[in-house]
Amino acid sequence: MSNISNTVYKMPHPLVVGSPFQTYWRKQTQAFHSYQERESKRLQNLRSTFQKNVCHSLEYEEQIFTSEMCLMREDMKSVQDKLFKDMQEEEMLSVRRGLQALFLPEGCRF
Repeated sequence: MSNISNTVYKMPHPLVVGSPFQTYWRKQTQAFHSYQERESKRLQNLRSTFQKNVCHSLEYEEQIFTSEMCLMREDMKSVQDKLFKDMQEEEMLSVRRGLQALFLPEGCRF
């Protein structure tokens, strides 16, 4: 038991040539760099795809907006035409009643 406690285990320095830690560290560094390159390419791909889709999306939204504006104009025009027609009919009815009251006796109304 005293033999074990007096024995000092020395680990080789990680930067010593040929040490297993140096080999392990080199492999990890290479793996990390390859991972970093793959992620960089993936991010560039995602960025370019996003930019392309946003441009198409904006053009598509502009087309939708334009078509909706045209539909709204048509709807407003039809509502204005209907209101104008209703107002014209009411005005004609009012003129008719006024003329009847002016020229016809009380009992002869249309």
